[in-house]
Amino acid sequence: MRKQMAAAVLVGGLGLAGTGLTAQVARFGPQIDFGTNSLNLGIGGRIDLGLAKSFGAPLTGVGSFDYFFGTSGVHFWEINANLFYNFTVPKSNITPYAGGGLDILGASCTGCGSSTSGGLNLGGGLKFKLPHSKMTPYVEALLQLHSGSDLLLTGGILF
Repeated sequence: MRKQMAAAVLVGGLGLAGTGLTAQVARFGPQIDFGTNSLNLGIGGRIDLGLAKSFGAPLTGVGSFDYFFGTSGVHFWEINANLFYNFTVPKSNITPYAGGGLDILGASCTGCGSSTSGGLNLGGGLKFKLPHSKMTPYVEALLQLHSGSDLLLTGGILF
């Protein structure tokens, strides 16, 4: 299953690269997470790719990797690839967004092995434009649908 998932991600990435899609703006930053199903804290990194010019719509491609500090020797990691639509709010420093994508979740525990599974994400969030700064704080909520479901709450800063 792990090899099939990796192959699907690779083929999808190569397919997008071959279409001539280019990101207008690439932003990255750290994030902190809270998974409500397992009550675990996590940290990770995120990259936002502005795709508005390529698609003619206010879209952002988002990739992230997060590591969760589990309890009782169980640790989780996940890779997310999402596509979000950015809504325009006139005369506001807040940009709401919504969309979904794919989730790859890995779990391991001392003495019991590891497992990997795939799933879907649905959610959205808010980006806050700071005056006179290129930093953009954000908050996000993702409903992750895989073998179980989880609400992932995330916050961070994009540079």
